Amino acid sequence: MSRRILLDKGYLSRIETSPKVAPEWIIDKYEGELGVDISRRTLLGGLAAGAVVPSAVTDAVRRMFEEETTPIGLDSWVERMERHATDALTVGAAEMQTRIAADLINIRPQLANPQMWAIASRLMVLHGAPLADVADATATARWYQAAVDAADRSDDTTTQVWVRGRSALSMAHPSTALSTCQQLAAEAAKMSETATVGRLMALVSLANAYALNSNAPAARASMDQARRVFDAVGTTSEASDYTMPEWRMHVDTSLVLARLGDHHADHVQQEALRTMPAKFARFATHLEIHRGLAFTKSGDRVEGIAHARKALAQLPADRHSVALRRLYNEVLTATPATQ
Repeated sequence: MSRRILLDKGYLSRIETSPKVAPEWIIDKYEGELGVDISRRTLLGGLAAGAVVPSAVTDAVRRMFEEETTPIGLDSWVERMERHATDALTVGAAEMQTRIAADLINIRPQLANPQMWAIASRLMVLHGAPLADVADATATARWYQAAVDAADRSDDTTTQVWVRGRSALSMAHPSTALSTCQQLAAEAAKMSETATVGRLMALVSLANAYALNSNAPAARASMDQARRVFDAVGTTSEASDYTMPEWRMHVDTSLVLARLGDHHADHVQQEALRTMPAKFARFATHLEIHRGLAFTKSGDRVEGIAHARKALAQLPADRHSVALRRLYNEVLTATPATQ
């Protein structure tokens, strides 16, 4: 970059690593060279578009060596795991990675029985893949495959299905390993026909994969199955990554329909906003980016990108997530849907 824009490398390095927002004229130059739009509100700690700060994980590792830690019992681990699953819906990705990385380091020496492997595998999924770039498909697939391997050591079918289904949902984007997404989702759907949240997530993941591959009939069929499972396991009150509240089902449905260019997406988005508690502002941003994607899929690329950019800019940077950045990038590259 120093050679391209004719500025001193040390000067650029200080800007990239500074906690301050980078000067607008520098951002403009980076945007011109990278060919992407860099949201001003995400430039609190670096210029990499969509980067998830890996130092969060590094800091967690360091603290584990600086502080005294003592093993905790199974019940306490379950309590911590459930708390992380709840917080993951409202807390930003970088903070959650820092918290969970510390627990993953702490739990590793205690993996002496299947129950602890079940907890570790779920924590790995909640942590999410440590990435320098949200488009790093290889790193994403490798992380979630490791979580699946850990789940298989739990000898617990419910855990194995949930880890596969939730991992697949995290990879249901065009910039990730979509083939791995389909593989894990299909495995989860076949492992057990019992109605569980894990099976529901697997079916939604398959629907997204089909939509991204322009296979509308298969996408709709998979969502029909998902709705039947939701009728059995859905909830109107609880909200964590281990449950499927009504509003979140609407959010997931909205994305599938937006990817298909289906005009019914707007009605589903309205239902999601109507049923969603105000504290889940990040998911409201998801819906607005879905709208942007729908505009793009209908042929209005300029309006779609502008809508998605505005939605992401209005959410505080510390509430951003990998999924949001991937969705935003999807809007930037989407093409009109074929009916």
